[in-house]
Amino acid sequence: MIIQQYLDVISDGPLMIVRMPYVRLERRDGTVSERPSMRWRDVLKAITVVMRSHGFKLKNVYAIERKGPAASSPKFEAEWEQERGRLEVAFDGDPTIFPDFWLYEWKNGAFALVRRGTQAVERVGGPS
Repeated sequence: MIIQQYLDVISDGPLMIVRMPYVRLERRDGTVSERPSMRWRDVLKAITVVMRSHGFKLKNVYAIERKGPAASSPKFEAEWEQERGRLEVAFDGDPTIFPDFWLYEWKNGAFALVRRGTQAVERVGGPS
């Protein structure tokens, strides 16, 4: 089954959330595994293009963090369902949800801009 995965890109650049398809595999023994439907190096290349469009480089990215429940429990799952619902509405174009974040979605091997963020980006320390 293909599901949407959301990632926070933590960097010197703008606040960004990217959405990309993941494959969720549920085995007969009840175990579940998830993996990106594309190679990680292709994801990094696509993030590099986005960062360059904002005047930054991949070295300005400090972390790429998966959004979702940190533990498997009903409480965390319920909170994640609410958060995922908000993300889906934001990616559908609602400017009031995550207004500071630039939203990008994986399309045809690259991240396409879904919505601009309202956050002003200031470069610190000049060009790198």
